[in-house]
Amino acid sequence: MIVTLFMIFLIVTTIYTLIYVAQLQFDKTSFAMAAATVNLFIMEAITEIIICYTTAIFMMLIIVCYRQDFTLLRQQPQYFNEAPRLRKLTRASVAIGLLLATSLLVAVNLVYLNGLVITKPIMISHRGVDNGNGVQNTIPALIKTSKEHPDYVEMDIQVTKDHQFVVMHDPTLKALAGVKKKPSQLTLKQLEKITVRENGYQAKIPSFDAYLKAAHKHHQKLLVEIKTSSAYTAADTKRFIDRYGATLLAHHDQVHTLSFKVMRDLKRLDQKQFVSYILPYNLTFPHTVANGYTMEVTTLNDQFVDKADRNHKTVYAWDIDNTDQMDQMMFMGVTGVVTDNLTEMRQEVKSNTDHPSYAKLLLTFMNELSLTSNE
Repeated sequence: MIVTLFMIFLIVTTIYTLIYVAQLQFDKTSFAMAAATVNLFIMEAITEIIICYTTAIFMMLIIVCYRQDFTLLRQQPQYFNEAPRLRKLTRASVAIGLLLATSLLVAVNLVYLNGLVITKPIMISHRGVDNGNGVQNTIPALIKTSKEHPDYVEMDIQVTKDHQFVVMHDPTLKALAGVKKKPSQLTLKQLEKITVRENGYQAKIPSFDAYLKAAHKHHQKLLVEIKTSSAYTAADTKRFIDRYGATLLAHHDQVHTLSFKVMRDLKRLDQKQFVSYILPYNLTFPHTVANGYTMEVTTLNDQFVDKADRNHKTVYAWDIDNTDQMDQMMFMGVTGVVTDNLTEMRQEVKSNTDHPSYAKLLLTFMNELSLTSNE
């Protein structure tokens, strides 16, 4: 079985590589679309043949191991010859069936190659920066990034010692400020005096009030992540809704959190609030009161996205920082992507929708076929 899988891997890799390289050349010609349609059909046909062949080989190996002889294998052709359903199939019916299946597959492929099954996700700047253009979660970086007009700026808040809200991602201040303290161990006034440094920039730690005011002044919508710690209580969730709920709704901001309890309490306290539940991995589709799910990209797949769509839930993928991942997310149909490289990912979206490379579309489809085969 191991030898068979290795040989199949080599064969598939070789064929896919040849198809991709050939399509790169065809993309320079006037018949690029026709070539892509043929190549995509070849890819799908080869994949199905290999899956069926591999399954048959494995089943025979299992039967041989179980019977401990080759009697069944020698008798197998006779079984097929005597199968009533196979005898009834005529050449005409087989030909018609193949023709219909091929026509349907080609039609689906044309839809895909014309970009009709690729979605254009909303763009969300991770921690308010783009390619290291400032210190994460600070107002100067927010202002700079807002000029690029992301759909949302994702940022993080935590509770302070005096139960105010400060904009900070890390559980401690050591990495950005060199201070061996947790945000929950200092008051808001103390935190606002601390300077954080990153990417060659520096800025003061902002309160959520100041950050929110700056975002609204620059007409920038926010995706607010509420981070919890041992200092966080249910009263903080209520305080958050009472203080910021109305203004978040007025400016169409959104909230997400890793805490199931906080997510549930937010929706209970304010049903109109858009709240997404953050999932670090995909085990099963959770049926919750959340408006959507923010999922780490590693285990996100199209089955999860399809279930979310059927349940009228959004799906935000994080962190999407290279073009291959971006292509896969567009193919899966995610609602939005959270990225540290906003400009690059936006350019990739534009390239895929305005001037798609058929070779790149084939490569994306190859990756999807590989994932499906593995599953």
